[in-house]
Amino acid sequence: MNLYKKTMVFAIIGLFIGAGVVPSITDANETFHAKGNTITVDNEGDGDYTSIQDAIDISQSGDTILVYSGTYNEHIVIDKQITIEGIPEELGAGEDIGNPIINGKESKEDIVTILSELVELRNFSIKNSGFDSDYEVYFAGIKIFSNFCKISKNEIFNNMAGIYLDSSTKENIIIENDIKSNIYGIFLINSSYNYFYGNNITSSEIIGIWIHSNSHNNKIIRNLFEDNWKGMLITTKSHKNNISENSFIQNKQLGISIGNSSNSKILYNYIQNSPTAIGILSGAYTENTIFYNNIILFGLIGIQLLQTDNCEITSNYFINCGMSLEIVLSPKNNIQQNNLGGLLNCHLINSLGNNWNRNFWTGHPTSFPPKFIVGMFYIMYPIKLLAIPYLNIDLLPQTRPYDIELPWK
Repeated sequence: MNLYKKTMVFAIIGLFIGAGVVPSITDANETFHAKGNTITVDNEGDGDYTSIQDAIDISQSGDTILVYSGTYNEHIVIDKQITIEGIPEELGAGEDIGNPIINGKESKEDIVTILSELVELRNFSIKNSGFDSDYEVYFAGIKIFSNFCKISKNEIFNNMAGIYLDSSTKENIIIENDIKSNIYGIFLINSSYNYFYGNNITSSEIIGIWIHSNSHNNKIIRNLFEDNWKGMLITTKSHKNNISENSFIQNKQLGISIGNSSNSKILYNYIQNSPTAIGILSGAYTENTIFYNNIILFGLIGIQLLQTDNCEITSNYFINCGMSLEIVLSPKNNIQQNNLGGLLNCHLINSLGNNWNRNFWTGHPTSFPPKFIVGMFYIMYPIKLLAIPYLNIDLLPQTRPYDIELPWK
């Protein structure tokens, strides 16, 4: 896995730059505050303060607070434009090593609360927010209510939510954090135009990242989602999110799910060993796009469409899936130039009018186009359920698999 991740990072950097993401992050970083005074914190008394909150209270916008190794049992509120950086060494004669730890001690409170714009927080271990057994309040390792903040290179674990963004609508950057063993890895509500890049989001009890309730235009790029119950969930009018170049490995229920949201793009992802790799359950909202070389391995269902239409499913590679596509109550989707490989290439229920074009179908005779796709239409007549077979047709199925590029190789 380490070799795979390193290869992925270096091999597609040109593609990533071409997509315009790096300039956006760079532009956001240029807005951070000018350098001011430096304040030191050491829990053994060798710095200016022994408490991080005391240092915040005395600081002014533009200052940098350096926090040295040790455990800090406190909850902090950041209401100034400052940088807080963990230093993984002892300041004085003590024996502490490693990133400083901010320990919430299971107190059922947010551990770090960010209220000000232009805050940087990096190189900390943040743990033990405590849990609400009724799931009515999401206590977080880091809770952000502002914009233009940068959260980087932290280890965030054993919290109800690792990172929680609430009404954060402009270019917060969440980069290269290790977010593990939380109930929810990252949770967004009413939060748009944020960047999530290079994070490892693992072993979440419920969801790796949940983009919820009017959270639009977020970019989730080159993250690892592994061993979560669900890798990613996008729900409730959260439109135009971009999910690109991520790895979803052995998430227990599903890799990516989109519900009641539209116009999201799912590009160049690698999804392995999830029962359902990608599920689109749109209801009243449609026009999600799944295309450009998503690689889906060893799942029970590759892509599932339920009550959605006008989706574009193009150039995906299904390898050893139980079922490549399941399409239920979902008409007028465009499915083209995919490699469909599984015990069952496609399962269609009550889904008329889909457009199939130039797909490669495992097991289809190469000398016998077209490809007939049998579906079932179920109706009640008058009180008995009738099953009526019907056909979709791929008029020009490919005779050989597409050479779909693996961009991280």
